[in-house]
Amino acid sequence: MFRLVESIKIADGYAWNIAYHEKRIARSLKHLFNIAPYFKIEEVIGELTSYKEDTYKCRVLYNEKFHGFTIDPYNKRKISSLKLVHSDTIDYRFKYENRDFLNELTNQKGNEDDVLIIKNGLLSDTSYANIALYDGNQWHTPSTPLLPGTKRAFLIETKQIIEKEISPNDLRNYQHVSLINAMMDLGDMEIPIKNIRF
Repeated sequence: MFRLVESIKIADGYAWNIAYHEKRIARSLKHLFNIAPYFKIEEVIGELTSYKEDTYKCRVLYNEKFHGFTIDPYNKRKISSLKLVHSDTIDYRFKYENRDFLNELTNQKGNEDDVLIIKNGLLSDTSYANIALYDGNQWHTPSTPLLPGTKRAFLIETKQIIEKEISPNDLRNYQHVSLINAMMDLGDMEIPIKNIRF
């Protein structure tokens, strides 16, 4: 049976955004298996005091049962350009361990560092991150993500980003795009709009 994965930032001896990760786990278990959450992240990963130096990525694997976790040093990818690719059939509403369909799209990136996926004429996500775009005044995030991320949810709830339908033609209204996910905050990795290739 397919497995789901939850990627969690570990820094300063602390697991970040746990409440948002547990909400997503609960939503996934309810929708896919019609069961309630049966584990708590902090209980299964245990004491984190030995992870006070540097940043780590914790991967929790589960489906109807718990499959374990790993904690490894986090190596941030360097993304400075994106290639727009189209897929109206991709479905990544849940964070599956298997990423074959995303990898197929990533193979279309050509000379760019990653892809920015367009679904049904609207921007969604890159191969591994949600996005936010800055227009010189506000940050907007597509209201049509492939996967509603935990960092994205936090930024929306704290009113740091605003959801909006964004088409490829709207890109000219923005200055740069920030990649956001559990490991990367708003502004950690910014790409100039001119570095997004059609």
